[in-house]
Amino acid sequence: CDEVAVMDHGRIVAAGTPASLVNHTGATHVRIQGSGFTADLVRLIGSRRDVLNAESQHDSLLVEVAHDGACAAVVNLVVESGADIVTVERSNGGLDAAYRALLGGVI
Repeated sequence: CDEVAVMDHGRIVAAGTPASLVNHTGATHVRIQGSGFTADLVRLIGSRRDVLNAESQHDSLLVEVAHDGACAAVVNLVVESGADIVTVERSNGGLDAAYRALLGGVI
């Protein structure tokens, strides 16, 4: 579809292309797979103003950033820490996440 509208109690709260709604409301998620993700590194990444959440799970570092521009800074911190990176995946939360953000988490 070309454009969508999000309504709440009969009122349009946002309208635009699906991509524009996702980019405007959704955070960006970065998954870095590798090794050497120390607790200190996770704390350092999590202390950045543009990082909403950072956690380590098994062989992955999961980071939620406020905007796409923060992705490169996070990857640079990981590289500078000496951790090994195998893959980096970036994704937006999608239209469903944008919908939840616009309605305050209520579906």
